[in-house]
Amino acid sequence: MRGKGERLPAPNRLRRDAMHGQLDVVAAWSVDRLGRSVAHVVSLLHDLTEQKVAVYLHQQKVDGTHARWLGAACHVCRLQ
Repeated sequence: MRGKGERLPAPNRLRRDAMHGQLDVVAAWSVDRLGRSVAHVVSLLHDLTEQKVAVYLHQQKVDGTHARWLGAACHVCRLQ
C-alpha cells in the first residue's frame, strides 16, 4: 500500500547513488522532501554525510556545500 512501510524509492536511490560515488551534492526545496519522518531524514543525512555528499536545503537555509557544515553534520549524525 502506498505511503506505508519503509519503501522510499527516491531516498533509497539517493543512498545507492551516494554509495557508488555518483553524487557530490543533494539539493532539496525543504527538509520534508528527504523523507516521511524525522527518523528517515536523519538516517538519510547520516548516510549522505558519511559518503561526503553535501546537502543544500533551500527553505531551512542549510548550505552543506561548505566543508565546515559537512563536518558538523557528521558529528550530529553520530550523536543520534
